[in-house]
Amino acid sequence: MRIHRIRVVAAVGSASLLMLGLAVAPASAHTTSTSPSSGSYRVIAEGLNNPRGITVDARGALYVAEAGTGGPESDSCFVASAGTRVCAGDTSSITQLTASRHGWHQQRVVTGLPSLAPPPGATGAGTEASGASAVLVNGRHYDAVIGFGVGCEDVASGPDPSCDPWTEHGLSRLSGALVTGTIGSHHAPRVVTSLAEYEYRTNPIDSPDSNPVSLVRDRGGYLIADAGANVILQVRSRNHIRALAQFADVDVQNPFAPPGVMTPMQFVPTSAVRGPDGALYVSQLTGFPFPQGGSTIWRISAGHAPTPYATGLTNVTDLAFARDGSLYAVEISAAGLLSGDTTGALMRVPRHGGTATVVAGGLPAPYGVALQGRDAYVTVNSSSPGIGQVVQVSLTR
Repeated sequence: MRIHRIRVVAAVGSASLLMLGLAVAPASAHTTSTSPSSGSYRVIAEGLNNPRGITVDARGALYVAEAGTGGPESDSCFVASAGTRVCAGDTSSITQLTASRHGWHQQRVVTGLPSLAPPPGATGAGTEASGASAVLVNGRHYDAVIGFGVGCEDVASGPDPSCDPWTEHGLSRLSGALVTGTIGSHHAPRVVTSLAEYEYRTNPIDSPDSNPVSLVRDRGGYLIADAGANVILQVRSRNHIRALAQFADVDVQNPFAPPGVMTPMQFVPTSAVRGPDGALYVSQLTGFPFPQGGSTIWRISAGHAPTPYATGLTNVTDLAFARDGSLYAVEISAAGLLSGDTTGALMRVPRHGGTATVVAGGLPAPYGVALQGRDAYVTVNSSSPGIGQVVQVSLTR
């Protein structure tokens, strides 16, 4: 299997990178706000648990991947790779939103998916969960990726086919996987392929870590961003997984050290989509130190070096192309996650790239975006249980 390793080096003045904790943000940066503060939008769904990716089906219904609230204290509690104690549960779900003349109807249509989060009674209980991260729906059929953020204990750097955190922590094999199922069925979804197992087998960069967070259809298969492994994967079947792009760390100034003292910063890809030109467009959250204005959207075309498509963004979590060729991006924290403020924004990048402008600001911990007609739909309060929402943003100027 041939793998392209792409080292992206941020130029001076251009955007750079960020990090995912379990699935969204560091534990110190979860939001307590429950409503957007400015812009032309309205709340169309609420009461969601750590809502992440959002998609639109052919009939215009919206589907939201909820990462859930984890589980109670049990034998399936452990310290995850982000350093937070989490407990496993079956609280992750998929919610359907349908519009009518009377407004929006909200219903959880898939439940019982695996979730990891701090348990009840713990600091940050139910926040920043790992669970369903992204979903696609065709009729009654759905595909979803389940976030993970779990590594193996005492594993040295390098490929390790024996790495098995599922058995080690008593976790569902759906965790860290691309799964498929039927809406309304009482049967559990089946695993199409395990992205985490692929990472542990190949581990092309650094120690084993996997956290698949995005999902789009692509050329007879799927594109998936694994924010733990820092890789973009193309999946055609269980045994046909190909790394389209991998991203190495870059050295940046440590903000807590004297000038010249550097620290490695991870790329942390959060979304990968095909553009109208057929090229791959990848957003990055970045790892520590999560610099404000430090996220770039990269254009990757076969046979060419990656090029910055839009710079000066901060902590980008999702992308969506509009029919006019403009690109919409979500910033989970406009000030940068190191600030502890997860007030973010929906941004618009003009056709052919360039400077992004704010479409809707003041959004509390926004994460996923889907476009339909003249509106964008954004998940907010994405790292909190019970207060997650979807907001409808008017794109009409």
